[in-house]
Amino acid sequence: MGVLGICLIGVAIIGAVLSVDLIRRPEDSWGLQEGWKWQDPDANRPSRSGMRFRAIQGLLAALVLAGAGVWIIVKYS
Repeated sequence: MGVLGICLIGVAIIGAVLSVDLIRRPEDSWGLQEGWKWQDPDANRPSRSGMRFRAIQGLLAALVLAGAGVWIIVKYS
């Protein structure tokens, strides 16, 4: 496995870890990613269903990145 394969696996692992954080705490991740754009972030906070949708997006991203990491390991080893 070359340097590129190892770098891609590292990116997949970091992305999966960040996605798990998005699943666990979607409110905190919204505050870091979107909340800073407004003077009063609480007035612009998404609804509960919007936060659940963010958590689902994080789950899908974690699954895709974990699958990509496994695929890279299988293909290049």
